[in-house]
Amino acid sequence: MIKVLIVEDELIVALELKSRLLDLGYAICGIVASGEEAVELIIEAKDDDPELFKNEAADLLYHLLILLKTKKVSFSDIEEILKSRHKG
Repeated sequence: MIKVLIVEDELIVALELKSRLLDLGYAICGIVASGEEAVELIIEAKDDDPELFKNEAADLLYHLLILLKTKKVSFSDIEEILKSRHKG
């Protein structure tokens, strides 16, 4: 059975999508409102199996590296943002 994670910030739309997907035979593994929540849910779901977790983390890191390169953003740019958020 194919599992689907719904990422939608409008609850009514998400519930309608869930209903339609269930009718089509898909399993719904969750509904979240943002991409950030989706990533967190995926990582948590793999947490019980260290190998699955490492593979999922590797996939996420790979896609992040590609995105950073495409957008011409460096790690130091990200580091500066993180430092400014967590001053203390």
